Amino acid sequence: MAISAVAEMLGIKGRVNTEMDLMALSEKGLPKKVVPRLVKRLSVSLTEIAPLLLVSRKTVERYKTNPESPLSPPVSERVLQIALVVKRCEEVFEDPKLCKEWLKSENPALSGRIPLELLKTNFGINMVLSELTRIEHGVIS
Repeated sequence: MAISAVAEMLGIKGRVNTEMDLMALSEKGLPKKVVPRLVKRLSVSLTEIAPLLLVSRKTVERYKTNPESPLSPPVSERVLQIALVVKRCEEVFEDPKLCKEWLKSENPALSGRIPLELLKTNFGINMVLSELTRIEHGVIS
């Protein structure tokens, strides 16, 4: 997966080609304007994105008031992790619409859980990425 495609999806300018670049971005803090871009890409509401970012809905709403100010490093990291999952999903399904449907549907391979809801934790993110790899390689879980 091209890390630069994740940066492009979020509207991040500059050279972003490696995981080290992503780490530096998260430590610095992404601009708050990336959150609405992620919300739009996932076709979710602020109410749905807030728990994935481990913040309240009101906090997400406040991001609109100063879109250029930085997110905290933990929220920046979570945004980047979710964006990596979305980009990987779009690659596997080769269609953003199918990816969104898969992310929002119960998945038997994930104990009947909805992949999008699993993105609240690093364990969940890893499980979703593993399942995407199995799908890509035709392995039935």
